[in-house]
Amino acid sequence: MLETVFSSNQLLENLETLQIKFCGILKTVFGQSKEPEGSVQFASASKLKHLSICHCPVLETVFSSPLLPKELETVKIEFCDKLQSVFGSEESATSELLKVSKMYLSELPELRTIGVKLPNCVPPVWEVINCPKLLMPENSKPTNASEEITEVGDH
Repeated sequence: MLETVFSSNQLLENLETLQIKFCGILKTVFGQSKEPEGSVQFASASKLKHLSICHCPVLETVFSSPLLPKELETVKIEFCDKLQSVFGSEESATSELLKVSKMYLSELPELRTIGVKLPNCVPPVWEVINCPKLLMPENSKPTNASEEITEVGDH
């Protein structure tokens, strides 16, 4: 059963685009694993620019690894009923992703947090559809009326 796509110390140095669809038992995309000596190893995709995930009903978090994709530009996640956090490691809560310019989140009823700061989303392009529990980080909210978050309720 595939519950994690990338784990351990996998280095995905050349991965720029990742698209995952219809994975019914996937729980995390970039995870961690315990090595025999008890240390924790993490997957890394240092050049990942575009991430798209849809119809993964038991996905809980995308990145449980503290090794964040610093080149990430676009994120599209939709129809993942159990997703609670995009970036879910404790270390990521204080991290920043400087290059994210587009965030599309749709039909994520359990999503509570993005899990990172997005300070340079200028203008922040957010499309949030039916994510009723999502709390947007203060530093990721729009700063004026021309930069607004689109929130659309149930269809």
